[in-house]
Amino acid sequence: MRKKKIRLLLGALALVLVAGLVVGALTMKASANDAQASAGPDGAAIASQRLQEALGIAANGITGSASKPALPSADAVLQWSSGLADIDTSTGQILSVVQDRNPGVAGDPFPPFLDNSQLASIANHFVLLVGWDDAALAGSGFRPGSAGIVSQAMCEYRQTWDAFTSQGVRTDGTIEVRLDARDGRIESFFYNRGVGDTPTNVSMAISQSEAESTARATIQSYIAQQPNTGSDTSQTTAATVDLTLSSAVLKLTNAPALTDGATKLIWLVTLNGEDSTGLAVGGNVYIDALSGKVIQFLSF
Repeated sequence: MRKKKIRLLLGALALVLVAGLVVGALTMKASANDAQASAGPDGAAIASQRLQEALGIAANGITGSASKPALPSADAVLQWSSGLADIDTSTGQILSVVQDRNPGVAGDPFPPFLDNSQLASIANHFVLLVGWDDAALAGSGFRPGSAGIVSQAMCEYRQTWDAFTSQGVRTDGTIEVRLDARDGRIESFFYNRGVGDTPTNVSMAISQSEAESTARATIQSYIAQQPNTGSDTSQTTAATVDLTLSSAVLKLTNAPALTDGATKLIWLVTLNGEDSTGLAVGGNVYIDALSGKVIQFLSF
């Protein structure tokens, strides 16, 4: 009889323990769900605060938008009277900013531009305020890229930071700021993480000279296939075009249009020149750095 009671007590205790584990698991799951749900608003608040400081917007000037984000890596949109921002609410990271263009400064549509040092200072300060101090840039492999006026007609200044792996290989990660060169107003900001610090065997890649030779042959073949549009004396042929190397970059990319989302090492070679009539010719040639095959050619 005593043994039977003990067995009943042990059985009851086991049921209590199992029930406790189930309740505990459900509680932990609920807590995790609550934490995940609360991450969104917190991330949006962080992004909103950064934009307020970086753009000088009043605390109540930024609100959530029902618009769908333009970037696939974003999950929410913030808006204010003159612009929109795509953000990642899980981190508070600002992925893009677009603002309306200023039609003119003090009534003059073409006042003198600020000098490049002033524009660079504004761009650097904006990037700092949206979360990219020197430590954050270095930690994500970003290095200073290009900077300068990219369009006199559009009064536009552009500054970039390019991402590299720990092996020193360029990726398609980038940070870009565009300013109105007349007054330094922020026109746009864009951040793309790229493929991150992906290990790769660079020693297996074709050389720059091989990539350039392939690019030249690709562009010359394209020119030779174009229909004749002028007289025999002005006709453009591959032999009459002198192509100049603009840039050749070995980089890692997973751009869907180039690799269908797979991470590949490619050469991006840009060549330009003029035909016999003075018409600009050339383009960007994307080459698989391991096989040497042309992935894509975009003509100018």
